[in-house]
Amino acid sequence: MRGLEILKELQNTALVNHPFVRWWRPENDFCDYDLVERFRSTLGSGEEFGGFELLTMQEMWDELKRITGERVSRYRKSQSGDMIEWRHLEVDGMRVDVLPYSAETMIAIFDAETRDNPVC
Repeated sequence: MRGLEILKELQNTALVNHPFVRWWRPENDFCDYDLVERFRSTLGSGEEFGGFELLTMQEMWDELKRITGERVSRYRKSQSGDMIEWRHLEVDGMRVDVLPYSAETMIAIFDAETRDNPVC
């Protein structure tokens, strides 16, 4: 599957409920996750892919929980919406960040936790 084919499929798909994409190479030796919009903007039409699938917020949350275990939690903090509490190790010790529950936050945490090298 070439990048051009993926771009065509993404144009014909409603992305509102699927802000994430998981894609893999033809060798199927690794996969990667990204925001659909960011993926589309960097996708080369001639690039070769083994495949891709779109993910909902809940599906990406499930992946994030798989990677981080109990170090992330989701709760309603205020009327403004759900929040993510992320406990992670920094150079100076354990840190707790409270961030908005959003696609951008989830992919940032996921990338930090996997060091941009997820295992599928």
